[in-house]
Amino acid sequence: MKLIHLLLTIALIVSLTGCDLFDDPNIAKLEARITQLEESNAELQARWDEQSKVQTALVSELTKELADTKEENEELKGHIDSLQTVIAKMEDTQPAKDDTLIVKFAHNKLYNTPATNTLTEKVMAVYKPGKVKITINGYSSKAGPEKLNRWFSKERAEGVAHKLFQLGVIESDVKIISHGETDDDERKVVVTIN
Repeated sequence: MKLIHLLLTIALIVSLTGCDLFDDPNIAKLEARITQLEESNAELQARWDEQSKVQTALVSELTKELADTKEENEELKGHIDSLQTVIAKMEDTQPAKDDTLIVKFAHNKLYNTPATNTLTEKVMAVYKPGKVKITINGYSSKAGPEKLNRWFSKERAEGVAHKLFQLGVIESDVKIISHGETDDDERKVVVTIN
């Protein structure tokens, strides 16, 4: 309320004295500066609007590219899944490659646990019940009586077979052959996977 009274008083004094407060050169400078600031603000607003349009267009373009890429990835994933299915079917229908694995034994020893474990791991890596056949051949050296050597070769082969049975190999997929003495004089078990 006091401000209104003050303004009315100033207006009355100006009208009575004939004085023009708005002819002051500082006011003209201020008006020019305000005009400059308004123009500068309008220019900045125009730039801002332009940048917003560019950013909106860029975001829209990137969103579309992302959607396209996701769609392409889904198509590729579908192709990969189809190929993996075809490969799995081919592997199931093709006979397994013959592999021969050997475990050697010390004189008068029936077990070679580390080598047998390694052999059984390799067998289990390719074993498919009913589709892979395993032949286990037991051999002994020429030292000692032939009957004892045949027994050693049989026990060694059966020991390897027993380990495979414990790991899930089906007995009907395994054939055990005891050879007794070998020409190369080695105490060993030879496992053939086919």
